[in-house]
Amino acid sequence: MVRSPGYTVLADSDLDWGEGLVALHDYMAQRGLGPIALSYHGSASPALFGIRCSWFEDISFEPPVVGVRPEHGLFFVSATNLTGVYRGGDDPYRWLRAQKPIDVVGGTIYVYDLDAIPPEERWGR
Repeated sequence: MVRSPGYTVLADSDLDWGEGLVALHDYMAQRGLGPIALSYHGSASPALFGIRCSWFEDISFEPPVVGVRPEHGLFFVSATNLTGVYRGGDDPYRWLRAQKPIDVVGGTIYVYDLDAIPPEERWGR
């Protein structure tokens, strides 16, 4: 049994191939959330599941980033992206690993409240 967050011992196909999109859609619907900020790892477009994004990142999509990087509100990050495993030395979410997520959706998408994180600690400042 894994007692720590799954992304700390497994990444990519062992944990996160986008299976969380159905659960993310339901999570958003239950909470009445509009467009979200999402750093996603997977091959299916979140739009196919009715997920609207104000900011979207997936290095396997073209373009890989759409929208303005979020500074406030909820931020959703796929477990694989949280590890930085496919970033070629770049680790843009290292700062988030020190934070406690407010929720984990579908076991693979970590939810952070950016407003609860001091601005000087966001985005590796």
